[in-house]
Amino acid sequence: MFVAPMNAEFAMWLTNPVPPNWIRYRNQWEYAHAINAVIKIVGFGLLIISVLVETPKGKATHSHQL
Repeated sequence: MFVAPMNAEFAMWLTNPVPPNWIRYRNQWEYAHAINAVIKIVGFGLLIISVLVETPKGKATHSHQL
């Protein structure tokens, strides 16, 4: 949502002059990558926690009555 438009903008700079406010584009691109990395790290951490935490064994989920 934020990185792809900047990549398209940067691709146009190969054949067009770089705009004077190029720093704004670069900052959006860098911040979007940083936020994406944080989201992925948090998600991975939560996945690891979900694997390591034991679930309670107090209730049976299946009934074995005939």
